[in-house]
Amino acid sequence: MPTGPAPVAIDPRRLAELERLALLGQATAGFAHEVKNGLMVIQGFAFLARRLAESATAEPKLAQHVREVEAEAARLIDELKTFLALARGTNEERPRRALGVVVAEVVRLIKPVAEQRGLLVELQAAGTAERQVADPEFRAGLLNLGLNALDFARTRTRITLARAPGGWDVIVEDDGSGVDARVRSRLFEPFQSGKPSGTGLGLSRAREAVEAERGRIGYDRSSLGGARFSLFVPDAPA
Repeated sequence: MPTGPAPVAIDPRRLAELERLALLGQATAGFAHEVKNGLMVIQGFAFLARRLAESATAEPKLAQHVREVEAEAARLIDELKTFLALARGTNEERPRRALGVVVAEVVRLIKPVAEQRGLLVELQAAGTAERQVADPEFRAGLLNLGLNALDFARTRTRITLARAPGGWDVIVEDDGSGVDARVRSRLFEPFQSGKPSGTGLGLSRAREAVEAERGRIGYDRSSLGGARFSLFVPDAPA
């Protein structure tokens, strides 16, 4: 009979703890990524607010930009609460909002960043899309796509919300150079990035948010010349 070391018994509780720590490590990286995106939005609205403050006009717009800064800070606080709940091993129920409202809000959030860089952001929306999606998860995923588009765009980015058979399409595209062929097969995997300074978390988080709604995400070449990311969200979760 062959002999060898006896198999080591693994305590199920210890295994569960190791799995939770691994999940917590990935969540830490994701949370840091969302903080970075949130700070970019805050920086964009602060830029607009400062520019208005230096002029003698448009006081209502200045107040609106300050409100946007406050709202984005509140979103980051919500993200932090979610992260701390995960660290405690609890799972809090997340609020849901209409898809059309979330898409319009993401466009509003990235416009100051675009203006700061001299870029245009265009929204094409057909219908109101009352279908509810998780917030802030879906909004964060779409915000990642919007900010990514701005990173690659030469002059403009376009976000489209359109009715599709059995659901809704959300399309984010730009007029940049598109995605490098070397990373396309791993495009939605964590820590895979086509940007030299990218974290590789934005697209994977977008995929997670869409799949949580029983939807799907894909990449293609845009008619604008750059990347085209399409998100399909079914009328109701399966």
